[in-house]
Amino acid sequence: MPAAWADAMEFCDVTGFMLAYQKIDPVAPVADFGDFAGPVLLMLHDMSMDHRIWQPTLAHLPPNTLIICPDLRGHGQSGGPRAPRSMGALVRDVEQLLDHLALRDVVVVGLGLGGMLAQALAVKRFDLVRGLVLVGTPSKWATPAVWAREMAAVQAGGMDGVVEAWLARICARRFAQSSAAADLRAMFCATPLVSYLATMAAISGSDFYASTATLTLPTLGIVGSEDRLVPPDLAQETTALIKGADFTVLRRVGHVPPLESPIEFSEQISGFLRRIGHAGGQPHVCSPIDGPHAGQGPSACQERVCCETKGS
Repeated sequence: MPAAWADAMEFCDVTGFMLAYQKIDPVAPVADFGDFAGPVLLMLHDMSMDHRIWQPTLAHLPPNTLIICPDLRGHGQSGGPRAPRSMGALVRDVEQLLDHLALRDVVVVGLGLGGMLAQALAVKRFDLVRGLVLVGTPSKWATPAVWAREMAAVQAGGMDGVVEAWLARICARRFAQSSAAADLRAMFCATPLVSYLATMAAISGSDFYASTATLTLPTLGIVGSEDRLVPPDLAQETTALIKGADFTVLRRVGHVPPLESPIEFSEQISGFLRRIGHAGGQPHVCSPIDGPHAGQGPSACQERVCCETKGS
């Protein structure tokens, strides 16, 4: 994860607390968000994670895309009341962040909890959302009884006591011993217990099945074939609620594609932006004459500002 990105956080006052977010400018810096006509991605992480899960993907996205990666309340560097918590409050946080930044026409990329928030935001504020990318996302996630057992286990063992079982459910086998899996472990254990419990309680009482079925906006569903937290059939069922939505399964990938397969994941997002006609969704191609990755697509270059734009 590039250190320069990991520390570049800004803060927004949201209903009495500071919401942290990372802003990655396109190649041409944005002076006025309200006048920005290029593609905008809002990337929402899952519970017990933070904005850093998106870092390996950022370098491979179209270079003229404005990207906003917040830490949800009670996670990462964001403050906020840790409990009680509701999905409505989490949605309002995101809504107020977009209003604060004067952003519209946003493609919301959400993983797990973040994908549930994306669905709810699109229903509530259709004026803000251009499209959805739902990653390992349900419309209803288990039953209250299942969540009650999960909460009891965490209360009994603490975050350290349940982290290995959690990792076994989210990580593909080939990824389980990687350094990025160790990063996930650290994120999980750093999440305050009271915040984790409050977030589970909010998810437990949420069912977006009927409301999501009313959506008609462009949508892409993505899931890992080895996701045991949100299995492929559950993710596909959610995506199918939205008329005309696309769906893809990433092979040998678990619950966190942006960490486990960042190039393949970013190519799915870039392709989606092109299909929906979102301005700037063209692939990055290095200089055909003297670029070190001449004539190749975005996966060949590890930087958003590549050889072609650096030399221009």
